[in-house]
Amino acid sequence: FRKIPPLRNWRQRHRFSIRSCFRRTRGGHLDLDTATSISKLGKGDTDAHTHDITGKYGLSAVNFLAIPESKQIELDEAVRNLSQRFKLVVVNGSLSPGMILQLDYVKDGKSYSIAEPVTEYDNRKTSELETFTFGGAMDTAKLTGVKIVMAPSALSKSGVIPSNTGDVRDNTPGKEGEWRNGAFTLQAVAVNSNGTDAFTLNQSLSNGGEGAASSGLLWEGILFWHWKGPSYHERGNDYKPGKF
Repeated sequence: FRKIPPLRNWRQRHRFSIRSCFRRTRGGHLDLDTATSISKLGKGDTDAHTHDITGKYGLSAVNFLAIPESKQIELDEAVRNLSQRFKLVVVNGSLSPGMILQLDYVKDGKSYSIAEPVTEYDNRKTSELETFTFGGAMDTAKLTGVKIVMAPSALSKSGVIPSNTGDVRDNTPGKEGEWRNGAFTLQAVAVNSNGTDAFTLNQSLSNGGEGAASSGLLWEGILFWHWKGPSYHERGNDYKPGKF
């Protein structure tokens, strides 16, 4: 991780109109799904779906602890045990390089505010990731904020994968077998009280990173560019991630 100035200043330096960004693209907006169980490939589902979460609420970031739609499952609603240890894993980060993961937490009495491109966060081994709780259990970081922020050019410069709702919710594999049709996914995976992994990952299901959870999933948040073209696995979708 790299430490950054206070988040208020960071946001001020990166303000932009997400609606104007969408107007420059092919029918663009971001959809959001959340789920609390591992979805079957090709026969899956999510617990909740919101069409055009960004346009509907004028968002340039999605706060997974305060989603402005009551049907959505926030991370702390899925992890109600304040002592439950977990790690945050990025899935398919390489296909959505315009996403930035923003974390706030308290550890050893100090507050941290972190913002990092998902393509950097997912370069770490899971053993190197912070272990969180919501109650601040011993030897863990107390998570107080988790957001996904879209870079100003996320859509216009191919920073978010385009696909369609049905194939993302069904968990239709992407072009190379990716989880959720290649959609960006943030997963919370369980950690035992002694600090050992209570999860397993399947690296073949993620484009970038250590993989998607094949056991130990507590929650996942899914974001993708819902466009008018074909899904990511279909012919005609020639999306290639840009450089950020």
